[in-house]
Amino acid sequence: VLLEFVNALSFAVYGIFVLKIVRLPPAALGIVFAIASVGFLAGSAAAPWIERRMGAGRAAILGLGLVAASPFTMVLADADHPLALNLFFLGLPGILGGFGGIVQWVMLSSLRQAITPERVIGRVYASVGVLWGVMTILGALTGGLLGEDERLGPRGTILVAAIGYTVPFFWTLFGPIRHATTTDGAGEPTAPEAAPGDRG
Repeated sequence: VLLEFVNALSFAVYGIFVLKIVRLPPAALGIVFAIASVGFLAGSAAAPWIERRMGAGRAAILGLGLVAASPFTMVLADADHPLALNLFFLGLPGILGGFGGIVQWVMLSSLRQAITPERVIGRVYASVGVLWGVMTILGALTGGLLGEDERLGPRGTILVAAIGYTVPFFWTLFGPIRHATTTDGAGEPTAPEAAPGDRG
């Protein structure tokens, strides 16, 4: 859910940052989005294989780790750099973050579905959807306010977003989700159980 807040915060200033600060032409921005789509497509294709190899919990952490590592090169993009270098700085987050974002979303959705009783699963997903919407609104408003030139400006806001993307990764890295799988040895869904160091 926190990712929805950070995504909206970033998107609120991303276009201004790329077009006005980095001075990328609109066609090049389209290329950046196309590159990002490759990451999403690859993540969708690889997610089932990654789950089989790692389990859903660890796969979700892997995805969140890629998301956390992905955005920092965006801050390095600058109008003084060659176009190809800026495309690399802006495209790499799309590939890594898109891949990791899809993987973590698939894994967390699978875990949520596996541990939620069927009679309430509709209400659970509806509640999650409402929470996503609220966090998106708050993130967009926050990004717009921070993006003002008299505050952090677009580049500073992008840096704040990059740091924000690391929070869900570190939050889950030491939590019980790393032990979670969608099935136990008998094929039944299992909820994550707290490890000894996670309790209390």
